[in-house]
Amino acid sequence: MTGFRTFASKCAVGDTFRYTLQGVDSSGVPTGEWEVGIGTYSAANQITRSVLDSSNAGAAVNLSAGTKQIWIGMDAMMGRWIQERLTAARTYYVRTDGADANTGLVDSAGGAFRTIQKAVDTVASLDMGKFQVTVQVQDGTYSGVALPKCRGDLIPILTGNLTTPSNVHVSVSGSVAIGATSPTVVTGIAWHVQGMKLTATSSTCLLVSGAGNIVTFSSVVFGAAGTHMSATVGGKIMGKGTYWIAGSANLHLASSYGGEVLFIAVGSGEFLANVSFSTFAWSYGGSTINALGVAYVLGSYTCIGKRYDGYTGANIIAPNGGFPGNAAGTLVYASYWGA
Repeated sequence: MTGFRTFASKCAVGDTFRYTLQGVDSSGVPTGEWEVGIGTYSAANQITRSVLDSSNAGAAVNLSAGTKQIWIGMDAMMGRWIQERLTAARTYYVRTDGADANTGLVDSAGGAFRTIQKAVDTVASLDMGKFQVTVQVQDGTYSGVALPKCRGDLIPILTGNLTTPSNVHVSVSGSVAIGATSPTVVTGIAWHVQGMKLTATSSTCLLVSGAGNIVTFSSVVFGAAGTHMSATVGGKIMGKGTYWIAGSANLHLASSYGGEVLFIAVGSGEFLANVSFSTFAWSYGGSTINALGVAYVLGSYTCIGKRYDGYTGANIIAPNGGFPGNAAGTLVYASYWGA
């Protein structure tokens, strides 16, 4: 085609590429014959075609006589591979009256998403670059969410109601409320969670599993659960300020198989109810719980259960005043520091 480079000038024998082909009449108007596929430059000025779609019901077109145009280009399938690259910070909205068919970019019933999962998956489809992306969840009750890996310089923020966190309630039964998990050894999932209540009957409120995965949190209320926080298989949970304990659980803090629960900023774990735990802080298998940066405030409430248990290379560091509870813990080939 006039003005285009030739295949011979750009391709060596054996090169592969996406091609588009169409038939045209003497005026250059498409005749209706077309193909898209993967081409191999198999010899000089010769292309072997592996068809992806065509006017012949997806099979190779038996080309009629006449002019055919063929070029290297991007088809619609390749267009799906391209990530939108942000040029400014962005906020996605989630509301109980929204719909996942919306854009998520407007805080209204006709603009917001319905599920948190749709919002975080949309964030994962972006190239965030150097810009902050926030998922703003409005008051209501929501199902659980699996946090995906995202691309960008800044950790995306999943936020609810910072004034009254319990108004945004992620409540599940028998499944994880918020999880950052992966089957691979290293993935790099990273999010910050804030301003919401997590309840997970018979399961885990906040689970991070997999080396390279990290979730930081602040202003979170932990309701009734099997386990409030669990970092395992190299995953890391980092507390960054005040949070609240409103429900009982088997374990409050748990780390295993190289996982770490760490409080990196001075804050408090404030109780909102009388609660009980089998063990407040439990660690196993070369894992760490470092709660030196948090102070637990019982107020008028009670906390029943063992303060800590450590096994097989666990390292537990208690805050000033020790962990809440009314019974001593158990240490088996583990270390414990604190009251």
